[in-house]
Amino acid sequence: MHSRPLRLALQLGLFQLSLGILGVLILGLFNRLLIQDIQVPAVLAAVAVGGQQLMGFTRAWFGHRSDRIPISRLRRTPFIIISTVAIALLFGVACQVVLRLATSMEDSGAELNALLMGLLILVFVGIGTTVAAGGMAFSALIADRTTEVERPRVLSVVWGMRLLGVLLGSVLVNQVFGSASAADASRTAVLAGLERLALVTPLLLLGLGVVSVFGVERRTTGLMLPAAPVPPRCPPAVGVAPVVVATAHHPPGRPLPRGAVPVHLQHVPQRCGA
Repeated sequence: MHSRPLRLALQLGLFQLSLGILGVLILGLFNRLLIQDIQVPAVLAAVAVGGQQLMGFTRAWFGHRSDRIPISRLRRTPFIIISTVAIALLFGVACQVVLRLATSMEDSGAELNALLMGLLILVFVGIGTTVAAGGMAFSALIADRTTEVERPRVLSVVWGMRLLGVLLGSVLVNQVFGSASAADASRTAVLAGLERLALVTPLLLLGLGVVSVFGVERRTTGLMLPAAPVPPRCPPAVGVAPVVVATAHHPPGRPLPRGAVPVHLQHVPQRCGA
């Protein structure tokens, strides 16, 4: 892979890296906290965590909105930036709701718990919507900035970095939680680790998302029109001698001059492409 596609792939891959980290934290960490530590019923936890996956159908709508933006403006970058900011904010909100839910499960009644679970489901639905918006614009940005030859190579690096994000997400949890990531950790230690994670992760997700698209998309100021078709070039005549055409004023009975031919034998070449 040449240097330009490789640099582009590594930069764009930072967005997928952030989504890989986000996926580990939501599908792995939050799922465990809700079911094992906070004692939320598994059905409600599955609805909350899986709510983000239900918003994949919005990708087509966001892609259509992105395509309708004039080419003289940034078409993909605003969607990705807004999506990154929203993901960072909503993840911080989700951490706070989980912490509040852990407290209310012991001290409050069922009404507050149901309200917090409903709010958590809405937060995860919002995260799924923002991921769909940013992911669709991200795919379109790759198509805009790469050629057909470069695209498979860039995509292989980009999606490889998403898998790398899954690994880094696990490392992040172990580093932030410390001993609280062990199976026999106390509930207080786990919730303290979640508080630290709520401070670190939004900034990390925001930074990766912004850097991934910084300077990648460029405005197109000119009107992009298809090039005019190039007329076919006529092949050069090979071995054709000059033709002298006999005119009607040639005296009858006399032989034609040397090199002349009768009018009815004249070879008139056709125009190329006619």
